[in-house]
Amino acid sequence: MIHGIGKPERSLASWWLGLEARWIPASAWGRGLLHFWRERILLAISLVAVVVGFFALIPSVALAIKEDLWAVAALDALAYLGLLVVMGVRRSTFEVKAWSVCLILYALGLGLSLFLGLVGASYLWLFAFSVVAGLLIGMTAGIVSLGLNAGTLALVAVLIRQDLLPWARLLENPLEKWVVLGASFLLINAIVTISIVLLLRGLEEALERERAVGRDLVREREQLVAVNRRMMVEVGERIEAEQARWRSEQRYHDLFDSISDLVYTQDLEGRFLSVNRAMVDSFGYSREEFIGRPGSDFMRPGSAEAFRTGYLEVLQRDGKVEGVATHLTKHGDPRLIEFRSNLVRNADGGAHISGSARDVTERHNNEKKMMALQRQLQQAQKMEAVGTLAGGIAHDFNNILAVITGFSELALDEARAGKASPHNIQQVLSAADRAKKLIQQILTFSRKAHFEPRPLDLHQVIGEAVAIIERTIPKMIAVEVRLGQGLGLINGDPTQIEQILLNLASNAKDAMPEGGKLVIETRIIRLDQELAQLDQNVPPGDYALLTVSDTGQGMDQETMKHIFEPFYTTKQVGQGTGLGLATIYGIVKRHGGFISCQSEPGQGTTFGIHLPLLAADGAELTDEAPVHAQPPRGVETVLLVDDEEALREVGREVLEGQGYQVATAATGEEALAIYRQRGIRFDLVILDVSMPGMGGHKCLQELLKYDPGVKVVIATGYSPYSQQAEAAAAGAAGWPVSCAR
Repeated sequence: MIHGIGKPERSLASWWLGLEARWIPASAWGRGLLHFWRERILLAISLVAVVVGFFALIPSVALAIKEDLWAVAALDALAYLGLLVVMGVRRSTFEVKAWSVCLILYALGLGLSLFLGLVGASYLWLFAFSVVAGLLIGMTAGIVSLGLNAGTLALVAVLIRQDLLPWARLLENPLEKWVVLGASFLLINAIVTISIVLLLRGLEEALERERAVGRDLVREREQLVAVNRRMMVEVGERIEAEQARWRSEQRYHDLFDSISDLVYTQDLEGRFLSVNRAMVDSFGYSREEFIGRPGSDFMRPGSAEAFRTGYLEVLQRDGKVEGVATHLTKHGDPRLIEFRSNLVRNADGGAHISGSARDVTERHNNEKKMMALQRQLQQAQKMEAVGTLAGGIAHDFNNILAVITGFSELALDEARAGKASPHNIQQVLSAADRAKKLIQQILTFSRKAHFEPRPLDLHQVIGEAVAIIERTIPKMIAVEVRLGQGLGLINGDPTQIEQILLNLASNAKDAMPEGGKLVIETRIIRLDQELAQLDQNVPPGDYALLTVSDTGQGMDQETMKHIFEPFYTTKQVGQGTGLGLATIYGIVKRHGGFISCQSEPGQGTTFGIHLPLLAADGAELTDEAPVHAQPPRGVETVLLVDDEEALREVGREVLEGQGYQVATAATGEEALAIYRQRGIRFDLVILDVSMPGMGGHKCLQELLKYDPGVKVVIATGYSPYSQQAEAAAAGAAGWPVSCAR
């Protein structure tokens, strides 16, 4: 069967090769590989057009005659006969055949445009005309054909406007439709034609360069052979010595140029003596452009002094220098180069600089991207943890609102009866303070933040995290905290430590659907040298061991092997991303610690997080509460700007109670009108950021334009980083910590 299938393939290939031999002249190879392929493409186009066109010609002519379109039928027939003539005349040059095919395509496009218009396929023939012209003949032909296409479309548009085309009278708005079609067609036609022409030109140039290199290699080889022959005739022994030396130098140069790192030598003034091919390829300069120029010429302008003091003088003093510096390519692109240079003493008493370098730009960019992805991953996990615990947050917040509503109604009833109950008001304020703290904790946890380690009391962070956990997990899960004595301080980021605890609490909640116990425990553990190198390859010393245990379902050994892998999860689709433990692992590693896990099916899970403790002489924290002095009363004038009427009223009463004179505004526009009306007589402006209309950011800019010395306090209940940046750009001297209003 295989043999039977192979015969037609061999016959078809033989037939095609024979057709090429008859059609394509032998001189085609002499004009280059690209021209030979153009001959083949022209042959293929003509052959397909003859065969397929015959089957398309019959129904097309029949339909045209039926519709009484004798001109269209004649055009189709003449085009097909013209193609047969082109195929039959073998002695014609390639250019004549190519132009003949292109003109046949253009004639079809022009004729169909005039007789059939939008209902015909004229634009397809015109499109093929310019593409084939650019493909077979070149850039000039492609551009000329695009111009002819544009002129043809313009001609048809003029004829439509003059109402000289019968088919246009059958259409509604034929001119507008033709213009839209023509513009889109010309855009696509130009893109495709020019792209093909440029591609072919690039291939032609590449082939020419390859031929030039081949000719140079042949010429150089012939010259070397001639020299070697003369030397062999003159002195045999000298020939052997010279050949050996040449081979040695060639191996050195090959090795020098084959090294992927950037390798160079310089004189004591920093001027390049030699560079390898990697230097040429990386910076775009030729070897000749490197030689004799100091390294500072390839750095940012004004780097000459730093190059002398930080590079040449250090080399003279220490004999070596290494570091990272920014260099510029020939096109001005900055590249981050990691280098190492050494001072080499020559046998004749002189010296030069020998060095190697590596382009670390991509690595540096990838590291920045990786850090950005890690920050996004951590933020996503924080929000996933908050989302998982959102039910508990809503339950606790509803309880707080119930307390506020209940005691407010009692206080209102007593006020109507002419009574006053400080107890009820105090209960409302206490509940509101609980709500403010809850919202502040959620905002603090969910805020995007960089890794900012500082001396940290781990127990204080645990207390703040447990306050969120107890409000958010089901009540049938008991939370037990066991804090060790004398734990000391760690160097950590409190937001990321909280993220660890909330993520683990979220996992524990899912593992205990029927309830259970969540235990958070701390103690000091000492890791000796042997255990550190054997188990975790971390520095020995004292560690704070944070243990989070649950009495849930547990995990088998196969699951345990994958728990820290990103996107690995045992939860149902839509219930988790599989990034939580991977994020925790990254946070712990960033803190210089390590994490372990113990679990068995039905026996619960225990995570052990080891964080290095600070030395005893490190920074200390104080638990002493600050002493708040009685605030002084004021007499200044304040402009309070907020879109919430209740907040304006409360703020006005509080400030007036402290002796201040207060004017209020609901929008930025109103604030500007009041400020300009009263002149520069406000001692302070308290400005909300998020307001309707122009908003606080634009209002701040306008205030600074009117009065550059205005004093403004930015006030908002939630301060995204984008608003911080906008306020700073507008001229704010600083940005306070966001607080609930």
